[in-house]
Amino acid sequence: MDAREYWQDAGFIKLEGVTKRFPVGDGSFTALNSVSVGLARGEFVSVMGRSGSGKSTLLNMLAAIDRPTEGAVIVDGRTVHLMNEEQAAAWRGTTVGMVFQFFQLLPTLTILENVMLPMEFARRFRGTRAKRAGELLARMGIDRHAGKLPSALSGGEQQRAAIARALANDPPLILADEPTGNLDTHTANAVLGLFRELSREGRTVVMVTHEKNAVEGIHRTITLSDGVVVS
Repeated sequence: MDAREYWQDAGFIKLEGVTKRFPVGDGSFTALNSVSVGLARGEFVSVMGRSGSGKSTLLNMLAAIDRPTEGAVIVDGRTVHLMNEEQAAAWRGTTVGMVFQFFQLLPTLTILENVMLPMEFARRFRGTRAKRAGELLARMGIDRHAGKLPSALSGGEQQRAAIARALANDPPLILADEPTGNLDTHTANAVLGLFRELSREGRTVVMVTHEKNAVEGIHRTITLSDGVVVS
């Protein structure tokens, strides 16, 4: 199966000729240039490239945080690039779980409350939110910290809490932006193991990373350079 055939068969996510330009002064900067990529359900894919290559812009397209200047973004049959802000927010709340390098846990909420928050925004799991959040924290091995504030946890524990939060609404798509960039090697490997486990369960995981040793066990690596897929 050649690359084009694989792209046609990879039906969960399709980016079709996606170009994104940002205005800069009297001109524009092209962050993505005619990117066409297909991802299958359950794939664990890394996105690599130097700073400014378009990695984060690509993630923002998949999350419907940003819209392409040209082209189409289709996730599980939904044309997410055509959604308005309200539609995109509702879709993102149930379809996408996001994990960041610096965790982005709310500092005044307990770990349990942080994990419950996406359920409250999406109005899901009413009556069972605390129970579900506790189960997710248990799966991450940090349920003993449920009542603590994020500042009381180590970096690795905070990232596990962030992954639990990303799973709160049972999304089929996990987007991770440099999730191991602020962790030591041992903890980073444990986090990567969690992502591999989520992929085996059928979730599609797309992870932006600079670290070549982070891609072991990943199905595919997409390499960007100046907004173009080079491999």
